[in-house]
Amino acid sequence: EENGTEYLVMTHIAGQPLDRWLGQCGPLPPEAAWELMRGLLDAVAYLHGEGFIHRDIKPGNVMIRDKDQQPVLIDFGLVRDLDQLTRTGSQMMFTEGYAPPEQYGGGGEPRPRQDLYSLGALGYYLVTGEHPPGALQRRENGARLRWPQGLDKGYRERMEWALELKAADRPESVAAWRESAAGSDNKTSRRQQTPGGQKTRTRACPCPESRFDDDKTVYICPETGLEFVEVSGGRFRMGDLWGDGGSDEKPVHWVEVPSFQLARTVVTQAMWRQVMGDNPAECYRENFIGDDKPIVGVSWEDAQEFIERLNAMVPEGQYRLPSEAEWEYAARSGGKRHKWPGTNREEELGQYAWYEANSGGRIHPVAQKAPNELGLYDMAGNVWEWCQDRWHGNYEGAPTDTRAWESGEGDRRVIRGGSWDNEPARLRSAYRSGNSPGNRCGNGGFRLARISL
Repeated sequence: EENGTEYLVMTHIAGQPLDRWLGQCGPLPPEAAWELMRGLLDAVAYLHGEGFIHRDIKPGNVMIRDKDQQPVLIDFGLVRDLDQLTRTGSQMMFTEGYAPPEQYGGGGEPRPRQDLYSLGALGYYLVTGEHPPGALQRRENGARLRWPQGLDKGYRERMEWALELKAADRPESVAAWRESAAGSDNKTSRRQQTPGGQKTRTRACPCPESRFDDDKTVYICPETGLEFVEVSGGRFRMGDLWGDGGSDEKPVHWVEVPSFQLARTVVTQAMWRQVMGDNPAECYRENFIGDDKPIVGVSWEDAQEFIERLNAMVPEGQYRLPSEAEWEYAARSGGKRHKWPGTNREEELGQYAWYEANSGGRIHPVAQKAPNELGLYDMAGNVWEWCQDRWHGNYEGAPTDTRAWESGEGDRRVIRGGSWDNEPARLRSAYRSGNSPGNRCGNGGFRLARISL
């Protein structure tokens, strides 16, 4: 209120509506679609917990926030108190394709299941890029949902449950729906499972037990002790999804990713010494030296020599540098919309990375910060990581699979991840840089990949 006049004040959300955003980026893989919907589930669960239903969840009423690419539910013009609606009935107000049958006629007892139907419709839209047919078209004319060929079965069944035409056949609450998703996720976990439910490795580790307190390690190098995780294949959009990157991060493009394995940490100084017999880090300051610290002062060419020698020691290892596409896919925990490895929030970056704000001007031992969802440590910060690819100034003509991009002029090679002396912008999952293959510096190392066995 000001000068006797009352005003309705709303928070400004810097972003764009979901329908416009999806129109620019195209349909999402099911994993990315479900990740986006998780934030909406929290909002809707809170609304229901307060005794309200939204009644108009649709793409135009979801904003994608610029700063972290998180969804925000807006436009509560049709929100009603459940008790009031039960007493008085609801008006016939709805959005075609996103409203359940009981909402068309204004009758029926309103329940949170109405919003669950709308969420299922939204989940359909995210993976198809198309609005679903209206509920009455489905019920009376037999209109069918047209899912993409090869879509993950768990995701499809989850959405179809919410899209049941009879309200009683839908999940009774957001919590029930989320619980079913957890069960489905377990069935389609990134890790292989035996019929008895015991997790298995892609092969037996030939070394002592993992040093990490989880079960993500699937292979341990017998010469160095370097541990690898399985990165399950998928499809993701590579590049600047957030609109604040450089021209070299464009155009955003789809990449098909076969499964592969990636080392949980960069190569350490002890591992380098085991294979090469020396320690290039010793030419730097004393606080840069340590067996459990990343090897630094190694060029792309040095990394290739290390790999050649290690493969001679362990012929079944088939070690190599990751391609740039593999690196970004893994940094984003399997292609998720993670602006930084492990998080979308800059204020949380210090939990995952050593960088200019917390490094004290030096490198640190590996695996001291939190890993990303795949169990990979230090994908952001500490040291830059060499990739196999030749540097290109943008993604025009880039491979649509994860083969290293070896063609092109110039000899520079890609580096990723940022280091102990960089600002947050350079630690972004999509940030790219390049360096001469013979260049050695005190903020650059490398991480190994290998094929999935």
